[in-house]
Amino acid sequence: QVYLTDDILNGVDLNLKISKVYEDDNIVVIDKPKDIEVEGENSVTSILRNDYDYIEPCHRIDRNTTGLVIFAKNEESLHEIIKMFENFGIEKHYIACCYGIPKLNATLYAYLFKESKKSIVYISKEPKKGYSKIQTSYSLIMQNKEKNLSLLDVTLHTGKTHQIRAHLAFAGLPILGDGKYGSYEINKKFKTYTQCLCSYSIKFNLKSNYPKLSYLNELKIKLKKIPYKDLIEN
Repeated sequence: QVYLTDDILNGVDLNLKISKVYEDDNIVVIDKPKDIEVEGENSVTSILRNDYDYIEPCHRIDRNTTGLVIFAKNEESLHEIIKMFENFGIEKHYIACCYGIPKLNATLYAYLFKESKKSIVYISKEPKKGYSKIQTSYSLIMQNKEKNLSLLDVTLHTGKTHQIRAHLAFAGLPILGDGKYGSYEINKKFKTYTQCLCSYSIKFNLKSNYPKLSYLNELKIKLKKIPYKDLIEN
């Protein structure tokens, strides 16, 4: 038996409308939908290139993670945004709907190993050869004790592949709909098969000098609605 996802069977809608949350002369921040890559063939980037002479993603999120992604409209801005990420000058918050109800606030520490061939990561409590230290913080926004679901505001202090998904699952808080690190039985119970994880807000906390983009300092960009509230409230 071979399982094929809908996007493989049906392809990507190249007429997909990409919602823009913020735009100026140098950058554009889009709200990425699910089932599409940030970069590559038939991606958000290839769709945006129909409208811009120059457009490049400054970072990436997983194919089925939704939400905010920053694009540069010129090469100088691209380099400055990448430098901001490297210098922790951009604060990103994610919203995750998880199975399980945690403490109000927590910071998790562990070690992550990426196995590129299998496109999967492994988490360890103890340091091991080839593993990188990771740090993930979350705060509880909403909960539904009857469903045993919680809505978390998650912040990455280290940006590793699949870090939020794998780290929360390791902590006993699998993201609803996550087929790789979550639970098939739980996903089937809630009829949710795409991870409920969204890049919800971005804030610029610039600690260094950025000649072209200094005006972005203290700017906060976020989605108008908190995602996945309906899963908790209904």
